[in-house]
Amino acid sequence: MTTKERLIEAATREFADRGYHGATIQAIVYRAGANQAAVNYHFGNKAKLYEMVMRQAMARLIRFRDNPLADWLGAPDPLEALVRDLLSENLLPDGERALLHRLLAWEQLASSGIPGVQPVVMMDPHFRAVTALLAREVGCPADDPQVLVDAVWVIGQCNAFGRHNPLRSHLRPAPGNEERFFEETVALLVPRIRAGFALTRDPPRLAIPAE
Repeated sequence: MTTKERLIEAATREFADRGYHGATIQAIVYRAGANQAAVNYHFGNKAKLYEMVMRQAMARLIRFRDNPLADWLGAPDPLEALVRDLLSENLLPDGERALLHRLLAWEQLASSGIPGVQPVVMMDPHFRAVTALLAREVGCPADDPQVLVDAVWVIGQCNAFGRHNPLRSHLRPAPGNEERFFEETVALLVPRIRAGFALTRDPPRLAIPAE
C-alpha cells in the first residue's frame, strides 16, 4: 500500500470516528505511519484530504463516478445496470459498510462546511444521471417533472433493500448469502420498476432492453 493509500485509509477511519472537526492531521498521520509533509504533498491540506475521503466513500457505496450514465447506457439493460449500482453496497464487507455510513452520518450531523462534500451535493450529478436514464427508459423529455419523482422512487426502492435498512429484518426467509440476495433483489426490482412506470404512463412508453 502506498503512502497516499495509507493516508486515505487512516483518514477515513479518523473522520468516521471523530467527524471532520474532531479529527486531526496528527492523529491521521499517526494511524498511517506517515508525517504531515506527506499530507501536504499528496492532498495539500486537511480539507482536500477530507474531500478525497468523501468521494471515495461514495464510490464504494454506490459506485459513484463522474459519468455513470455512459456506463449504464453501454450495458445490455441500462435500468438493470442502474439498479445494480444502487444496490452495490450490499456486497461490501460489514465492517467497511458500517465505517462508510458513520463517515456520512458525521457530515450530516456536524457539517464540515467544506463546499461540495455534503452527500446531497455530491449526489446531485449522480441524481441527474439517474433522471436522464429514466427519461430514456419511459420515453419522455429529460426535463419532465415526473422523472424527478421516478428517480426518487427508484432510489428509494433500492435503498429499502440495503443492508443498513432495518426493513430487511421482515423478509422471510431472512437474507443469508449476500451475493445471492443481491442477484435475487436485482431480479425482483427491475421488472417491478418497469411495471410501476407502465402504470403511471398513458400510454406506456417503455424502452425494451437489448436481448
